[in-house]
Amino acid sequence: MAEGVNRCLLLTDGLANRGITDHGELAHHAAQLRARGVSTSTFGVGNDFDEALLQSMAASGGGAFYYIENAAQIRDLIASEVGETLEVVARGVTLELLLPESVRVESLGAFPARGGTGRVDIELGDLVSGQQVEVPLRVSFGFGEVGDMLPAVLRLSDRDGVLDGSSARLAWQYADDRANDAQPRDREVDRQVAGIFAARARQRAVELNRRGEYQHASEELKATAKKIRGYAGSDPELGTIINGLLQEAEAFGHVMFESQRKAVFASNAYALRSRDIQGKARRGS
Repeated sequence: MAEGVNRCLLLTDGLANRGITDHGELAHHAAQLRARGVSTSTFGVGNDFDEALLQSMAASGGGAFYYIENAAQIRDLIASEVGETLEVVARGVTLELLLPESVRVESLGAFPARGGTGRVDIELGDLVSGQQVEVPLRVSFGFGEVGDMLPAVLRLSDRDGVLDGSSARLAWQYADDRANDAQPRDREVDRQVAGIFAARARQRAVELNRRGEYQHASEELKATAKKIRGYAGSDPELGTIINGLLQEAEAFGHVMFESQRKAVFASNAYALRSRDIQGKARRGS
């Protein structure tokens, strides 16, 4: 229904091995449903499903991915998903960025970015009452003269106009190397980005461990810890992320149970979509 909150819930305990099996095509079908106003959330049950496929379908479909480790979780997660559906206050939310042509933007989390020159749209899906979402972005600039300004407009839109085009303006200024290096770091941004880097590294390590590439899985986590250490300084939260990655590198250097791999992949899928450790929407206090 055009005026309703429409949701497709896919529960599966297996793999895509009958009918349409191509991962890209399945994600494309979820995106087509989304374009018609139907979001897709996916639930992987047990230890035999393809978590990368279900995460991709949920991202393309504007929904959420969940890992159901045991039967007791089915009722809780389905109830949570249905409950969130009933609390939706804005459908099909998009963060629109209007930018100079020389500026390029990449979404670091799991929210897809679409567009190109002059405009980029970050699709956030449906938002529930009180939900908090972080959207880390990588912004790249072309060459410019010191002192030149690059303005940008950030605007929220949704299918029904509930957000009423809420917008903000900002600008970047070209500076020389000395002024750039003297600028203080935004530690909150550093922590958000480090969390994204760590989550992506863990998901890659899961696949490497599954393939028996234990040393590569361990090195993936160590390399990410080294990257974060390069700008962490004495920040305690960044230090915690680094230490966690190094400890996990030891575990990933050996064979793991499939249930462990599934749990690691899912918890980091939640982090990439700015959800809590159970996969539920984060709420403001």
